[in-house]
Amino acid sequence: MAQGLLPRLLAALAVLVVGAAAAKSHGRPSSVGATVVTLTDLNFDEMMGNGRPWMINVFSHYCQLTYELEAAFEKLAKPLANLASPVSVGRIDGSSERGLMSRFQLRGYHAVFHINGTETRQYCDGHNCEGQRLAQRQLLKFAREGWKAVEPRTGCSSPVSKCGRAVGQITKLPAQMKSSYAYLHNERQYSDLTLFAGILAVPVAIGLSLICMLDAYYSRRLPAQPHLHIQ
Repeated sequence: MAQGLLPRLLAALAVLVVGAAAAKSHGRPSSVGATVVTLTDLNFDEMMGNGRPWMINVFSHYCQLTYELEAAFEKLAKPLANLASPVSVGRIDGSSERGLMSRFQLRGYHAVFHINGTETRQYCDGHNCEGQRLAQRQLLKFAREGWKAVEPRTGCSSPVSKCGRAVGQITKLPAQMKSSYAYLHNERQYSDLTLFAGILAVPVAIGLSLICMLDAYYSRRLPAQPHLHIQ
């Protein structure tokens, strides 16, 4: 029974690995144009590497201020895309993208940021993100040149710094697992039992690998037994 179980576990592990890779490519965002791009825990790092600066709106559906922020950024996308040095425009739903909220170190949901390479600058947050602060003229001014007058965040407080990206690799794990499960279960039609077996196969495979390594190591260290010659 044990001999038949191991191949099944290894096959299920292969299903998980291939499915996770397929889910990642399946959810890859399209190219950025004159639209507001929805940023998530899964696509954030990839989108930040498109070679453009970004203006990003962090919002929540729980507040009336969301509609004002969303309307302002919808109007902002086309003018910024038509600049000599285009600026991409993104949106983050803070109520669902918990990993990004941790990377931006935000407690409240409403904020506007400018990201350029590895530098992050905050334009406004909370109730400062309303009224004239959201006027298109003010936002365009900040996106073009105004950001240069603001001190950038440093260290882990910047989501695009080395530290911020390292934190992101950890905080997006739940989203990666959820995405992989949804792809394998809903699109590839794998049963929950198969997926559970794949998860179980991980520690089994690691344990077997360690046993083989230890066996090979100690086998080499055993001294050769002398041959006894019987007279």
